Amino acid sequence: MGSSLPQSAFFHKKLISVYTSLGYISVARKVFDEMPHKNVVSYNTMISTYSRDENIEQAWSLFSEMRNYGFFPTQCTYGSLFSCNLLDVVQGLYMQAVAMKSGFLFADAFVGTASLGFFGWQGCINESFKVFDDMPFKNLVTYNAMISLFGHEGFVHECMLMFRELLKSHISLSEPSFVGVLSGFRSEDDLDSGEQLHGLVIKFGLLSKVSVANLLLTCIGSVQAHI
Repeated sequence: MGSSLPQSAFFHKKLISVYTSLGYISVARKVFDEMPHKNVVSYNTMISTYSRDENIEQAWSLFSEMRNYGFFPTQCTYGSLFSCNLLDVVQGLYMQAVAMKSGFLFADAFVGTASLGFFGWQGCINESFKVFDDMPFKNLVTYNAMISLFGHEGFVHECMLMFRELLKSHISLSEPSFVGVLSGFRSEDDLDSGEQLHGLVIKFGLLSKVSVANLLLTCIGSVQAHI
């Protein structure tokens, strides 16, 4: 029926989604390439598929192509690319600049959180914190990502400061909040903070969470072993 099919873009997008969900990426790409009228959704579907498949070359190519054709990247575009393990720092900085220029980076917490998570995974702690510090809107996921990053890198003081800031924000804490901060405790200097967190774990009813309880036991045991 060609392009005369009613709601052709919607039909093709659904067809692409079916093929990608079944793992037929090359077939999905063929459908995409033959679409008479591409849109942001169809580009995002293929970019997301290639990103999950860790084919950054094709994902990046489509990202560049959609911009050349006048389509503006969305939250889904940035989220997919920032989550790709093979995206390099130069590409990440370029995307950050594009997102900032379009107003997406700080419009809400989603793109900013994806960005700081990417830079943290790359070991660019200062860049991650800069993104976090500049974000006007932060949510629980944003705070947890930064707390986890500081904890993983062993920056206990910064981790606790971030955790206290989260407490003051009146955002409800979650299991990952405690897991992130507890993962950074490594010495006897952390014992007081560990005891404070133990009390908060009980207060928030998270002692029954296996990940939190195990980390609490491990951290306190490790700290006491140094005393």
